[in-house]
Amino acid sequence: MSGLRSAWREPMVWLVVGLPAFAVVASFLLLSQALRGGPDDEVIDTVHHTAQMQVADLAPEAEAARLGLSATLLATDGALVVVPVSGPFDRGATLQLTLAHPANDDHDRREPLRPTGQGWEGAAIAIDANDWIIRLESADGRWRLRGRLPRGQHAVLLTPAQPAP
Repeated sequence: MSGLRSAWREPMVWLVVGLPAFAVVASFLLLSQALRGGPDDEVIDTVHHTAQMQVADLAPEAEAARLGLSATLLATDGALVVVPVSGPFDRGATLQLTLAHPANDDHDRREPLRPTGQGWEGAAIAIDANDWIIRLESADGRWRLRGRLPRGQHAVLLTPAQPAP
């Protein structure tokens, strides 16, 4: 009997016990990481769930396409400036500009833009740190334009998300 080795000294026992134990621990770590993460998609609109479908209201994009609206957002050192490119904008109305961070909605910003002689202007926002998803809409939400501003770029064309009917 003195010639028998302990079972824990056998490499095969470590493989039989150790590999499944490692897989269980790794699964729990992966699950905790997945549950801790926030939303990381680019949809910044309010989305309604109907049965198993996600439904977003695209009527403002359709209206912007029907009107033929487009604009350019310029990010200067002193301000955010929106200049109309095409379509019948109400030049006296205030607009809403949303700058959405693509991965962390805690960094999202909403800025009212006041009318100026050339377009609309809002407070300066530091934009160089990352990419931004841009949404420009009328104050009443009747139409909406979108664009993406990559890091380091200071201008973007804003257009409807869907083509005109």
